[in-house]
Amino acid sequence: MASPCCVMAMCEVSYTYYGTPKPRSQERGRPIISINSLFSMPYESEHESCQKFPPSPISSFGGDWREYGEGDPDKMAMIRFAVKRRALILFSLLSAVALRADDGIWLFNRFPSEAVQQKYGFQVTNQFLDKLRLGSVKFVGVASGSFVSPKGLLFTNHHVASECIQQLSSKGNDYMGNGYIAASEAEEKKCPNLEADVLLSIVDVTSRVREGVPADAATADAGKARRANMARIEKKCP
Repeated sequence: MASPCCVMAMCEVSYTYYGTPKPRSQERGRPIISINSLFSMPYESEHESCQKFPPSPISSFGGDWREYGEGDPDKMAMIRFAVKRRALILFSLLSAVALRADDGIWLFNRFPSEAVQQKYGFQVTNQFLDKLRLGSVKFVGVASGSFVSPKGLLFTNHHVASECIQQLSSKGNDYMGNGYIAASEAEEKKCPNLEADVLLSIVDVTSRVREGVPADAATADAGKARRANMARIEKKCP
């Protein structure tokens, strides 16, 4: 992106313990990823600012589950049972959905719009797909986010913006510990070193990758030729 990005981060890190809790310095919970979930228990994030938010409402025990089960094997067993039960329920639900779902993963420019229209009565236009594509961003690594304003404000997870938050903090302004809310656009903090990629276009380069590669070439030679073609194509990218 040409201009610096402002980042609105959220604290959504869930952990669960299996067994009696130990001090965090001794044992750390295993992260539950993907669906932010029906069966996870709230645990503090790596970042102190996340700890200032109240426990997640997904806890069925009310308040902080660590206080509920601390030092009591029977209560911890109840927690483990609840986790397994909810996991089983979620697995059953996902299995049912999977049986009804259509197989396949598509590129934005190869989406089966006509098939979706015929089967579900939902019209997926190119304008709709372009809006999704241009509204999504990928940060360095495996993180993702989305635009929430036309001026570069991004919505993402807390850990994605943590380095920027640390850089913007000072002795008098501990944004990692206390958080920060911008009351106006002028007060939004910018992340000058944050890099976000947006998929602007998709071009089929299959013929260019295969160019000059004999059909009867040995596997190793064909692979070497294709990689050379790919390198030339990438150099020409703006």
